[in-house]
Amino acid sequence: MGGALALAGTLATHGTAFAQSAAFQKWVAHFREQAVRRGVSEATYDRVMGHIKPDTAVYELQRRQPEFTEEMWQYINRRCSDWRVTTGKQRAKEHAALLARLEREYGVDRYVLLGLWGMESSFGDVIDNPKYMRPIIPALAALAFG
Repeated sequence: MGGALALAGTLATHGTAFAQSAAFQKWVAHFREQAVRRGVSEATYDRVMGHIKPDTAVYELQRRQPEFTEEMWQYINRRCSDWRVTTGKQRAKEHAALLARLEREYGVDRYVLLGLWGMESSFGDVIDNPKYMRPIIPALAALAFG
């Protein structure tokens, strides 16, 4: 009887995780059809999504984004630094040909690209910082599923 109660307690405690896992696997199977219709090969989808574990930590990170939690002027003052402006001007010169090509081929203004690059990664500086970087496919899968 004690073993049965322990098992019941375990299932009650972890039932959400089990249900989410089953629901996630169902979502992965359903999403496969959409991916294949949009040109992702079945082999690629199966290789990437076949054993994926969603990074559900992104839900809390998404809720805590400064864009949603800080006052507008506080947010702007903290992020529109002299360093970002100076570095953005340098990157604009260094990558002028690439930015011109992206602007021409995709119609996205080079200064919008530079602004996003500076805001989202400090022009690549955070790439080596695990606090900010995480594997993209598990994170996107969790966000798409959730």
